[in-house]
Amino acid sequence: MLTRRGFLGLAGGTFARIVFNRDFSRRQPLMLSPRDRVLLMRTARKRKTPLLLGVSCANAHWSYPALVDAMEFFDAITPGVDFKWASVERERGVYDWSRCDALMNIAKARGKRVRMHTTLWGYSNGLPEWAAELPDADLRTAARAFVRAVATRYRGQFYCYDVVNEPLSSAGFLTRFPGLAPDAVKIIRHIDPGARLMVNEQCCWDTPLLDRIIHYAHGIGADGLGLQAHDDRYYYPYEIQRTLDRCRQAGLVVDISEVTRSADDSALTTRRGAYGRWTERAQSNAYGDMLRIALADDNVLSYTVWTLWDGLCWDKRPATGLLREDFSARPSFRTVVDLAARARRA
Repeated sequence: MLTRRGFLGLAGGTFARIVFNRDFSRRQPLMLSPRDRVLLMRTARKRKTPLLLGVSCANAHWSYPALVDAMEFFDAITPGVDFKWASVERERGVYDWSRCDALMNIAKARGKRVRMHTTLWGYSNGLPEWAAELPDADLRTAARAFVRAVATRYRGQFYCYDVVNEPLSSAGFLTRFPGLAPDAVKIIRHIDPGARLMVNEQCCWDTPLLDRIIHYAHGIGADGLGLQAHDDRYYYPYEIQRTLDRCRQAGLVVDISEVTRSADDSALTTRRGAYGRWTERAQSNAYGDMLRIALADDNVLSYTVWTLWDGLCWDKRPATGLLREDFSARPSFRTVVDLAARARRA
């Protein structure tokens, strides 16, 4: 078994060094500006509250000893699919909690905190097939019933709810029912008042969508934003920090909720256009830059890796995991684990 101490000894801090020369497989490497360098150096200061390091998983992950060992380095888990409405209520009024209960039991046994993902999602595979055929009034009733059922069954067991997932970028049925999201917030707040209630959205890093999703979160009464990072763009540290500063100014806490950075040699883009390829080093740099900045910002409460292993990946792109198909660790795994471990010791 790969122990925490053994792994960190193997890593030796090599992959956690701040390398300002970002080699993305171009003849001229991308150089970070002085302001970006300052942002990456700020992580030396101690946080007021620990940052939760999370990972997305399903029941299948726990069938592989190598993944079980890898997940010991993380504080929290986010079920990727098992808690979604389409997975739980395949037949109207019949809730199948078996996979949810199994994950909760594993989390409890291993001391992992759990993020509920997600009560409402307008995308095609977030809505049960039978629900898509319902009249509007019946669909609203069924959605509220599911939210109430989840909150009641698992009251006090989630540290956080993704109450609404991607309400602006893949809104689907949520655009037809603008009152449904605030109703969900009120339902959960009444049943499970100790949990943090979040709006989870993609494509918000220093983009026009950020102000829109801040306005949306205020409108439904959420506590904060879950910010995803799945696309092919490399975010400069100043873009990350400017986004986090905007959320803090708006009075919203932040979970960096879904991070998937590729190592598939696809084209890497930046704010300034195309720049090189997504190599394993580029992947490691991207994970590390975002985590360093999160560790230095007390308004960021968690950082969650969305693809742990290439063998169980939601993404159609190859080579997006921290672990390769053969379970060997990419540099990105060592970067994430070493940075988090050093922060815990600070």
